[in-house]
This record gives sequence, structure tokens and C-alpha cells, in this order.
Amino acid sequence: MNKYADLGYVQIKIYSSIKPELVPLIAQEAHKRGLRVSGHVPANMIAEQFVKEGADEIQHINFIMLNFMPDVKETANWRSIRKPVSLPRKSCRWPRLKPPH
Repeated sequence: MNKYADLGYVQIKIYSSIKPELVPLIAQEAHKRGLRVSGHVPANMIAEQFVKEGADEIQHINFIMLNFMPDVKETANWRSIRKPVSLPRKSCRWPRLKPPH
């Protein structure tokens, strides 16, 4: 945590593979250093728990949609439980930002 804060990063991203019990510890340490906490909702957690445990934002709508699918326990393969749908997409490329020095 300290390394990223010292390098000027503004946020830590949590992935769904993180154990849920680590989320509050990561969030607490990140917030001590003024970092935001963002990411994927860990497996076996719901979005509400993720936010209550210290996340400032959630990446990807599918992690919120899983709140309404209580039988889904494995989020890594969530696409396999839905029917494929073709939707028009508007493409947008954002420049990659480097931490300030």
C-alpha cells in the first residue's frame, strides 16, 4: 500500500479473487494513505457488503447484477449463466495515465 501511495497512485483495485475477509483490511490501509478503493466484488460477497467493508466504488455492472442472482457463487464465470445478447456498443478509448512524479 505504501509503495503505491508513495509513487503517487490515487486508488487501489481489488479483484474478485481476494478473500472477502481481506477487504476491510485493504480498505482501512488504503484510506489511511488517502487512496480510494475500487474493484470487483470478491467471490462470496455481495455489492452491499463490499461497500460496507470500505470500497469506494465498484467496477463493472455485472458485480451489481449478481446481487439479484443469489444462487451464483462463482463470479469468475458469470457469463455462462446468461443467454448471449447482442447489443450495440459505442467504443471509447481512454488514454492510459501514469502516476504523477
